[in-house]
Amino acid sequence: MSLNTSTKATSSDELLQLNLKNTASGATNKYFTPGQTISYSFFTQADTSIFNNYRNDFGINATFDGDIWGSNANWGADVNSALTMAAEIINLNFSASASFSGSDIRWTAVNDLSGSSTTGISFVVPSYDMDGKNDGDDAGIVLFNKSPFHTGTVAESELGGSNERTITILHEFGHFLGLAHPHASVPADAPFIELNDNKYDLMSYKYSDDSRKVIKTDTGGGGFSINSAFNFGNFVNYTPINLASLQYLYGANTSTHVGGTSYMLTDAKTTARDLDGSDGTISIGRAYYTVWDNGGTDEIRYAGANRALLNLNTATLDRNNNDVDLVETLGRVSTSDYYATLFGDYRSEITDAKYYAGGFFSQILTNDDSVSINGPSFGGKYANTLGGYVIAKGVVVENATGGSGNDLIIGNHANNILTGNGGNDTFFDENGHDTVNGGAGNDVFYIGKGNDTVEGGTGTDKADFNSAVGNYQIYVAGTTVIIQDITGIKYGSNTFTNVESFTFTGGNLALASLPVNGEFERLYADNLNNEMVNDAGGLGGNINDTFWGTTGVDNFFGELLNDFYTGNTGTDGITFKGNKADFSFTKGDGTQLVVTNIADATKFDILHSVEQLTFDDGLTAVTAADLGLTGAEFTTWQTDYDFG
Repeated sequence: MSLNTSTKATSSDELLQLNLKNTASGATNKYFTPGQTISYSFFTQADTSIFNNYRNDFGINATFDGDIWGSNANWGADVNSALTMAAEIINLNFSASASFSGSDIRWTAVNDLSGSSTTGISFVVPSYDMDGKNDGDDAGIVLFNKSPFHTGTVAESELGGSNERTITILHEFGHFLGLAHPHASVPADAPFIELNDNKYDLMSYKYSDDSRKVIKTDTGGGGFSINSAFNFGNFVNYTPINLASLQYLYGANTSTHVGGTSYMLTDAKTTARDLDGSDGTISIGRAYYTVWDNGGTDEIRYAGANRALLNLNTATLDRNNNDVDLVETLGRVSTSDYYATLFGDYRSEITDAKYYAGGFFSQILTNDDSVSINGPSFGGKYANTLGGYVIAKGVVVENATGGSGNDLIIGNHANNILTGNGGNDTFFDENGHDTVNGGAGNDVFYIGKGNDTVEGGTGTDKADFNSAVGNYQIYVAGTTVIIQDITGIKYGSNTFTNVESFTFTGGNLALASLPVNGEFERLYADNLNNEMVNDAGGLGGNINDTFWGTTGVDNFFGELLNDFYTGNTGTDGITFKGNKADFSFTKGDGTQLVVTNIADATKFDILHSVEQLTFDDGLTAVTAADLGLTGAEFTTWQTDYDFG
């Protein structure tokens, strides 16, 4: 995987202007120097008097609780994890301070913060003199409330999940580093409504999925109780929008995940969360994670039995100007049968380009809405399980692997390896020279640009081309089918094995209807009557055709109908109806050989990189001399030309 360093954010980016304070005036609240080490410490009960100084100076409406770090180690662990996640993406270092008085930032928990209506507050105080001695013991302070969001059983992350407390830590620490809310005074006034959500911006006050964060408890007799839960469905690091803003301020950490990394999706409460990555693996359950990766060949993988939506495209950070190939691919997704099974909000993330700026999520899907008593009813449609990966702008993840369910897998511009395994999977390989493995089940492959290799596996599989059927030549060798775009515009040469049918704009083909081994077939629109004509066996038909060979041995059939044949690599042949004496042979442009009917000079074929000519009288020509040609210029038509 490679990092595209040309995608560095600028202060003119409209989304970053919401995240960065004072960008309208050309300034930002950049409190630290790139490369700086920031020390941090935790308040204890012994620091009550120092907290009182902060409270008096800044009018903090809260009761100090200095014992939280000793009574609940998870609070400190969540802070340490959040700072580690921040250090992985930006050029700042964070270290626990051996000296409380010498630390740059101090963390504490409080009771009744602003009447319990506020989850956290941060104060960045570069010149605050906390002991009145003006001796440089200056520090910022971050407080968060001991509310139900942060305490109790439901506040501790479920296995593989992420809690509300981590969101508060990341949000308040974001302020400490210079991030602002996307809204001016109230959440409703944010200019970009689609992205004013914690799913896209941790500095937002809106939580669209909170109604689904519940715990259903069986009370017996067919009854159950529903309680709010704060232990899953949250980010464990910064979103792509936040990440880009912080990197604008402090630069990027380009030493994070420089080897190949597998980003694992796991089912709820089945696998412990692993954010370390030093062993080449990151793992999350019902948690969100932004992929910031700087090297190696990487993969997003799900190995379970549920459905998965795996999307390798990156956050665009741009609501207005999107890559045309990306828009085309997602437009095709919206026409697929799989798209129709998605819950409305998740269809919007595919079809509404305003969401692309915030990123594309790889996630596990469910249609079980039994726990969403206070939230939307899915109506049998599929939504995510409140967790997943989103890829930061500039990062390339090459591969995606699904589980045994019916998966939707979307590639990117790189050379991807996309694997479905079991289930009836749907693939969109976008650009690049991709390798796609369907596995078991009835799979559908939507073919993108590039030279792709597709293995259908078992089941009845279909390939879909987003182009007129007349733009392709088809070559069959056993269960392998090669379909080549002869216009040279878009879709390259694609090799299929164990794929049973092919769909084009204006035509469908079944494997059983294709020509015998080693021959060609082409569908084209007749210029005279505009009907579909099947020209089997590599025959030129009644219009000017172009026939492209494969990299192997190809055999053409020439009819002198003003067609062009190019053999590509390998030792290729062409058979003409008629005796050798019935034809004349002349040099064409470059390395071309022109074969003309002596009786009717208007009938000819042009050959390039075709090494052997055969005629009805059994004569075979393999050299220029066999055709009665002399001179070095006539030997060039036999030269192989590699179109790869």
